[in-house]
Amino acid sequence: MGIFKSKKLNLLEEKFIETGEIEFSEEGISFDELEKQNVEKKIIEDIADDFFIKKESIEYISNKLNLNRKIIFKYLTKDSIIKDYLGVDGKTYKSINELRKIFYKDTECIEWDENKKMYSYPSFPTTEEIETLLTNVRRDRKYSALYNNYPCLFKRNKRNKNTLNKIDLIMSLDGYTKNEIRKYKKYIDSISFSSGYGGKEDVPITTKETEIDSYENRLTNLSCFEKPINKGRESMIHNLQQVQYKLGDTIVNHAQKKYKRKNFSDKQSEFIINNIIDYISNTEQIIKYDIIASKIVKDVNEKVVIPKNSKIEVKDISKQSSYLAEFLASPLKQDLISSDDEKKYYNKIITNIYEYFYSEEGHELREKIIDLIIDDLEGMIIANNIYIPNKNGNIDFYLSYKGRNDPNDHLRLTIRYKINMENWQSFYRIGNGEWLLKNGKKSNKCVLYPLKEKEFLTIKSVSNDYITFEEVLSENVNKYIHNLFG
Repeated sequence: MGIFKSKKLNLLEEKFIETGEIEFSEEGISFDELEKQNVEKKIIEDIADDFFIKKESIEYISNKLNLNRKIIFKYLTKDSIIKDYLGVDGKTYKSINELRKIFYKDTECIEWDENKKMYSYPSFPTTEEIETLLTNVRRDRKYSALYNNYPCLFKRNKRNKNTLNKIDLIMSLDGYTKNEIRKYKKYIDSISFSSGYGGKEDVPITTKETEIDSYENRLTNLSCFEKPINKGRESMIHNLQQVQYKLGDTIVNHAQKKYKRKNFSDKQSEFIINNIIDYISNTEQIIKYDIIASKIVKDVNEKVVIPKNSKIEVKDISKQSSYLAEFLASPLKQDLISSDDEKKYYNKIITNIYEYFYSEEGHELREKIIDLIIDDLEGMIIANNIYIPNKNGNIDFYLSYKGRNDPNDHLRLTIRYKINMENWQSFYRIGNGEWLLKNGKKSNKCVLYPLKEKEFLTIKSVSNDYITFEEVLSENVNKYIHNLFG
């Protein structure tokens, strides 16, 4: 208390010299009250110094000052004294307080800059930097590459709220708009999905990707199927990434008039088509399957139906027709393209590519892409454990512009499948030890049971699911599709 007593004597002396008065008071504050305020101010400054600048833990401060943690938290809310001590304005104080909170477990990631009166903090990598990093990374290792390379920003539990809070705060400090931050979070979310991540309870995920992943897991738990290792990149029909071409960024820049090109959509579609032609002419396989058979799978009569190492596509969908693979859709999945103008340019580019594929010139390329995708695809497992061998005309595959999207909103370059309902007697249902046979017994795991009519009816019949749009695509293209699959 000596220091504060000295301050009081100094105040008395100054007052006496100026006025000749011995008594001293300031706005009715007694010496004891003044001393009490000064003591509290000193405590708050110590807390601010330890917490914000030295980055000590609340527990450390509590032990050092012999104060209850609740008291420390109470003092930390006295921002008027703390702001004055740190020498910052209210907006900056709020930012450093939020940075200190989100890096409470990673204080080594931030450092107090006395000149700037602010923390130095790590900034999130751009989408271009992430894509360069992940170019040759396995699908199920993409997110681990992020938290290994940026440990201060990403955590293993991928949709952790703290990581989301970091994205919101740091990108706003770096000058990004709310819309740009939202798109970035969606982009990171897409990487989580590509890693086969199922989500955390604190951020519920209910998209088709996680439903499919859960269905795949149930199948691989049967012991006759497993997820592939080092599968490589799926559904690649181009190498645009390798030539540093980004369709989403190109469209956004054009829509925002950052640069203007004549015949923009025509030139972009021509470039993409030529890239696809070059890529397909030099590739022998397009990867598109989800699981492989870890052993021979037989039917109830001991007939081998699925050889070991067979590649199987999984769709937890009961409809007769749906999408198999989508191309050039990343800008939409990552929400990089969202405005009407951006979708207008995107739709025009996809329409040009689509009509090229269904022209006489593009017919061979279209069929080669389909052949490369389904060449070594042994079969498909759809909802209710129904297995459809990819043989004898059981499944038709075709190029469409309807994937997960609403075609009235935008088009997508998509490979769809359509199950031939007339061949239902050549389909099977995979035993899983849960669903019951006609005699009431449980089905045996990894045994294929010939499909019965009742089970067959779980496949919902559809008509014209490919959808045609006059005024969107040419009349000749629509006729072609209708004649082929109508």
